[in-house]
Amino acid sequence: MNPALLSLRAGASSDYVALRADYLAQLVAPADELWTAFADMGALHALYEGDVVIGCCSVDAEGQLLRFFVLPSAKAPSTEILLFTLEELGVSQMMVATQDHGFLAPALDVATRVESHSLNYSPALDPDGPGLEGLRVGRPEDHGRLVDFQEAAVGGTRLFLEEFARARLEGEELILFEEDGELRCVGELRRDTQQPGVSQLGLIV
Repeated sequence: MNPALLSLRAGASSDYVALRADYLAQLVAPADELWTAFADMGALHALYEGDVVIGCCSVDAEGQLLRFFVLPSAKAPSTEILLFTLEELGVSQMMVATQDHGFLAPALDVATRVESHSLNYSPALDPDGPGLEGLRVGRPEDHGRLVDFQEAAVGGTRLFLEEFARARLEGEELILFEEDGELRCVGELRRDTQQPGVSQLGLIV
């Protein structure tokens, strides 16, 4: 395969969205919708071999590759396409979910260092078990505290965190745990809009 046939087209949101169903179908476990939201807010690019769309990717403002997806019909090996993408976009690092083998395998082939960022778990506790004092649904007046908490715990751009927190609070999708007047844990629980039958629970402690 001649790398010269590979190209990236920025702002190709229609190609990116058109590939979403294929991307989700190849995952070995449901996608984390929070992670999907981060990836979808990045700079979107479509990957081409000649005039044929073969995949898509997303890079955030810090130069991190958040999504890399290549269709099985691509002629070039995925590792070669990934290396081309990293060089073309000046990527500083990759953030890869372990259920995304289409990204994980080539990423491990080219990475010089690997470290864990977050862990996702399936539910293991009785949902009808006893509750916790200090656990409640977030309210609009919690917005500033929530953004400060999330910025300190996970980072990210403040503008994104402010918009994200506002939308989740309006939908009553954030759960707070307070202890001694301090936020100790923020949880998000909502139905996944892209994967029917899947709900997402995320906790920041």
